[in-house]
Amino acid sequence: MRKITNIAVLFIFAVISFVTPYTQTVFAEETRLTLEKETAIYDAPSFSTKTISTISPQKVKVLEKRPDGWFKVSTWLGDKWIAPKGAVVIPRETERSLRLYEGPDLDKTTKYKLSYINYVLGLDGTSDGFVKVKTQRGDMWIIADIVPLQLTKSTPLYNSSSIFESIGIVSPQKVKVLEKHPNGLYRIVSWLGEKWIAPNGQKVELARQADLYDQPQFSAKSGFSLSPQTVTLLEFQSPWYHKVNTWVGEKWIDVLLNTIEVSDKYINYDNSQANSILQSDMFVNLQSSKEDLQKYYDDLAQLQKKLTFFDWDEFKNFLIISI
Repeated sequence: MRKITNIAVLFIFAVISFVTPYTQTVFAEETRLTLEKETAIYDAPSFSTKTISTISPQKVKVLEKRPDGWFKVSTWLGDKWIAPKGAVVIPRETERSLRLYEGPDLDKTTKYKLSYINYVLGLDGTSDGFVKVKTQRGDMWIIADIVPLQLTKSTPLYNSSSIFESIGIVSPQKVKVLEKHPNGLYRIVSWLGEKWIAPNGQKVELARQADLYDQPQFSAKSGFSLSPQTVTLLEFQSPWYHKVNTWVGEKWIDVLLNTIEVSDKYINYDNSQANSILQSDMFVNLQSSKEDLQKYYDDLAQLQKKLTFFDWDEFKNFLIISI
C-alpha cells in the first residue's frame, strides 16, 4: 500500500508540472472566474445552444465546472454556460476525417479535411450543428454531428460522391447531412446507411472540349460542343452519359475521359489546445467537498472513455479516499 501511495504522489507532481497557467487562475473553492474578453452565453454545455447574449469582460461566479472546458455561471439571465477557452467536442464515432467549411454554411464547403481525430477544441457553434475550430488555415468550421437540409423534390440516392447508378429515391423531407462535398453532393443518413444525394447536381471541370449529344448514345451528336469549363451534371444514363443544361437546351455529354478529378486535401490537427483544457482541469477541484470531487471525476471518467484518454478510475478513487 505504501508503494502504491508513493507512486500516486509522484504521479500527482508529474502531472501538475504540465498544468497550464490557466489552471492557476481558476479554482472551484474561489467560485470566481475572470473573463478577459466578450464571451458567448449558452443555455447548456453544448455549442448548439448558443444564445444571442454575451458577457462583457468581468469576474463571474462559477456554479459548476466540467472537465471538457464548460463553466456554469450566474448571469442576469439566470444560470448559463460559457466556454471562455473553448470546449472539447467529440465528433460522430463514424467520422474518420472532418470536412472543413469557411463558414457555418453548407455552401461554404472546401476541399480541405482534418485527418483522423478523436476530438477537437470547439471555439464557437451554431444551433444547426456547426462548430468553429482553429486549423493550420485559420479559423474554420466542422460538422460535429449532423446539419439539417430540407429537400423540396424527390432526389436520387447514390453509393458514392458521384452521380452514377442510383440505388433509391429520397422523397421531399428534412434530411440529416454529415458532409457536403465541394462537387455539390451531400453525404446523409438514410434508411440504407450513410449515402449521397445531389439535389442540385454535381459540378465537374471539363479538361478538354466535349461533344454534346441530343440523346445518351454515340450516334446522336448534336453538332455542338462545350469548351473546357465547369459544368453541372443533372442525370446519369448508362454507360457513361450525363445530362447538362446548355445554351441550346438540355444535352448529354461523355464525361468519362473529359473531366479533371479534384482530390481532397488532408491537413493535420493540432490537439495541444484541447489537451491543455483537459490537463488543466484534472486537479482543479481537489479542495472541494468529496461529493463535488466525486461528481467531477465521474464526469472526467466518462469523458476520457469517449476520448480514449488516460484511465482515471482507479487513481480517482485513491484521491477521494485520501482527502
